[in-house]
Amino acid sequence: MMSTKKAMRKKIVDHDMMVFLTHAEGLPKTLLEDIAVGFPCVSTNINGISEILNINYLVEVENIINKIKYLINRPTVMDELSKRNIPVVLNYRKDVLNEKKKNFYEKLQNISK
Repeated sequence: MMSTKKAMRKKIVDHDMMVFLTHAEGLPKTLLEDIAVGFPCVSTNINGISEILNINYLVEVENIINKIKYLINRPTVMDELSKRNIPVVLNYRKDVLNEKKKNFYEKLQNISK
């Protein structure tokens, strides 16, 4: 476990990309955090991850090595992926999610009247 937030951030920014392999996921906060830092990300296609990442960067586990090699050998593609992902993560800010949750519950309440 990291001792401080500063140590955690340094550890995160010392990497080139995020590879997120999972079999089950709710809201993938780790993935969102890495996108916010500006990392290109690759993930297995589980639950709502396709709402966050472009389909071209969702892979089956057995294809992950090929996708990593592809990105490592194409730094401009990695840069483009980072730039594309950053605006997406803004949809997951706490204030945005709270507003969506509020609207959802208001609609639900109106349906039950």
